[in-house]
Amino acid sequence: MKYRFAVIDDESGLTVGYCRDVVGLTGDIIVETYEKVIFEQFVFNEEFIENITKTKQSVYNLYIAILNDEETVIGSYHYHLPESYIIHKLNHNKGNFNLELTGYLKRSPPLWN
Repeated sequence: MKYRFAVIDDESGLTVGYCRDVVGLTGDIIVETYEKVIFEQFVFNEEFIENITKTKQSVYNLYIAILNDEETVIGSYHYHLPESYIIHKLNHNKGNFNLELTGYLKRSPPLWN
């Protein structure tokens, strides 16, 4: 399965996981004062889970990376979470699921026709 997006932890530089589509990347889903982003068919990267389990690190700043057909990053958008996302305390899903986060997009991508 080819992924179109990756979620990258700003602090460690590790890839948190991958997904097929992102809903809300244009800042169009507002929850209170935050921008909600839904990572559809998200799957955690095992290397990241192993690292976060050891370090007990939380996630605050992320990059939503756009991938090309070879799954190489061709662009990214900074996404700040107002509260830490504590992954090591979660029973992280081993399969695909929809990951929903609320935060701030530093800048939204342009709308394409």
